[in-house]
Amino acid sequence: MVIPPNLPNFLDNTPAISSLSLYGLVRSEDQSDVAVKLPRHDALPLDLSEAQPTRIEREYYDYPSDYVPEPTPRPPSKRPKIGDNLHVSVSLGQRLGAGRCGIVYALDDVHVSGASALLPPLVAKIAWRHRAMELVREAWVYDELEYIQGVAVARCFGLFTLSLPASQTCTLWDDPRANREPSSPSAPAEYAGEFPLAHLRERHDIHELLLKFSDARNELVVLLLEHLEPADYSETYHENAVAVYKELAHMGVEAAADMGLRHLMRAPTKIPPGLPSLPSPFTGITHALRVVDLDMVVKTCSSVESLTELHNQWIVPFDLPWRSHFNCTS
Repeated sequence: MVIPPNLPNFLDNTPAISSLSLYGLVRSEDQSDVAVKLPRHDALPLDLSEAQPTRIEREYYDYPSDYVPEPTPRPPSKRPKIGDNLHVSVSLGQRLGAGRCGIVYALDDVHVSGASALLPPLVAKIAWRHRAMELVREAWVYDELEYIQGVAVARCFGLFTLSLPASQTCTLWDDPRANREPSSPSAPAEYAGEFPLAHLRERHDIHELLLKFSDARNELVVLLLEHLEPADYSETYHENAVAVYKELAHMGVEAAADMGLRHLMRAPTKIPPGLPSLPSPFTGITHALRVVDLDMVVKTCSSVESLTELHNQWIVPFDLPWRSHFNCTS
């Protein structure tokens, strides 16, 4: 797979936020709210996640034409470098939803200081207490898909982390799901079906950063994203879903492990405050949908054709009575 040369800078309007101050998320021992300042996490390493299947595994597959010699290379980032002069302070707004690895809130009272920046409406995806690793890995997926942010996936404004002292706790961790240890081991998506975790660590060279967050239980992990509205299920939904998932195939990533209606949002229609949609560098299409919830997305050595075919198997046409199958992960 070849990334088109001379891609436009899709992040011209995406400033590098250096820190995020949140109010309404953390409280002290006396139950009073505490405003916390989360620094932006350092750039995540390129090799945080391994492309699947590996070169050795591909030698045993029956259909070698489904695979490419090397995974799609990540183009050089055009994101502005992280400085120390752009700070954003927010408070938690409406709860929008919760899933396997975290909970999503709209953000209110957004204030920018230190530099001028035009930000769209924002949401924060906050990791459950035992799912910090998954959200860190999802941030890596957004980095991997930088050139289709604002095209086929949501724009991401950074990963922010903070180790809470023993005297403080995250208010969201009062939810029983936040403290219930997962029935399956916390593992990178590419190895999520392997048990037990101790065996997984012995068998695979899992990145030390992922292992660190896998063991964390007092780490506040927040992913900052643009706020998108749920998509409407309409006559054109199937066509639009097929088209937007093909963009992921062009980037060499597979989303079939977790596809559902709730993972598709509507592209902004009111601009501003939303940021404008961008045409695809592969097809020239300006899409009506965006894919979100990327924690189960896997980088692959599969061809565009095989990935597109795989994704399309999970997207059911509008006029079929069993179309709710596409909602199986909701």
